[in-house]
Amino acid sequence: MTAPAFLLEAAKDSLKHWHLEPAHIDAVSQSENIVYKVISTDGLAYALRLHRPGYHSLGELISEQVWIEALRKTGLNVPHSLRSHQGDYFVAVDCGDTIRYAGLIDWFDGLPLNEIPKHHQAPVNPLAYLGQTCARMHNQATQWQPPAEFERHEFNIEGFFGCKPFWGRFWEVPDLSETEKTKFLIIRDQLIALLTAYGQPENTYSMIHADMHEGNVMVSHNDFLLIDFDDAGFGWHQYDIAVALFNHAESNNYETLKDTLIRHYRQIRNLSDDDLALLPYFILIRALVNVSWLHLRPEHHQPGLIPTFISRALRIASKLKLIST
Repeated sequence: MTAPAFLLEAAKDSLKHWHLEPAHIDAVSQSENIVYKVISTDGLAYALRLHRPGYHSLGELISEQVWIEALRKTGLNVPHSLRSHQGDYFVAVDCGDTIRYAGLIDWFDGLPLNEIPKHHQAPVNPLAYLGQTCARMHNQATQWQPPAEFERHEFNIEGFFGCKPFWGRFWEVPDLSETEKTKFLIIRDQLIALLTAYGQPENTYSMIHADMHEGNVMVSHNDFLLIDFDDAGFGWHQYDIAVALFNHAESNNYETLKDTLIRHYRQIRNLSDDDLALLPYFILIRALVNVSWLHLRPEHHQPGLIPTFISRALRIASKLKLIST
């Protein structure tokens, strides 16, 4: 993984495409992308992102911005991207051994919703906010016609369980024992059968955020910003809901938290009980894909984390009676 400091000069150089002269620039995060906070000489703040090479094509990155702009037009608080002086969302940056695409957005000065100190009361119930925002997003996505050149991946059966799933083949990671591999294959086959029977109904399959948890909601006083559309693609709405609930799924008050999210979701968008009944299976899918996501990104986890997710996936699958204990 290339260190942000090594790419600092390339990041600075890319700012000329926006006619920006940085007075100060610092790396603030590194996950799929490296993010720098840029303070311009006129005192304005921006976030400059150098995108992970090979994760998305230029066409896919542009399509991400096209959807974000469509969401903005419906009133959702999402990042505002600035086009370069040539009118482009992204510019190619020579990073030595690879090319990265750089994009610039307005800086939002706040904290992730899950990092608000416990002694400070959040300005909104996190699950209520996620439920309402998720519903508004799904309303937009199901009524929206993407342009002909729109390119994004799909979280369908192939995207989760096919030959080249978006987040990797979770049933083949080296951390699995032979017994666990066998169980993962059984789980995979049953999930394929379940989702094949369900299909891709127009009311529950569209563009989704796909990583909509409390860490991707920025808060400043009473302002909110939903960020990190890197994984956004076509998929089932229940997966968005599952991601929002995933970190709470084994907590003692899970049912209360789930009911809060679903109640606020249903204030804005209908979700039938039959559609909702699939939610536990999508929580299981989230646990499974986390296994391969972590395997492909060893720089992002501590020793023992993959076995933790393996055990969690097996527990969930056992409760759903997809495997025997």
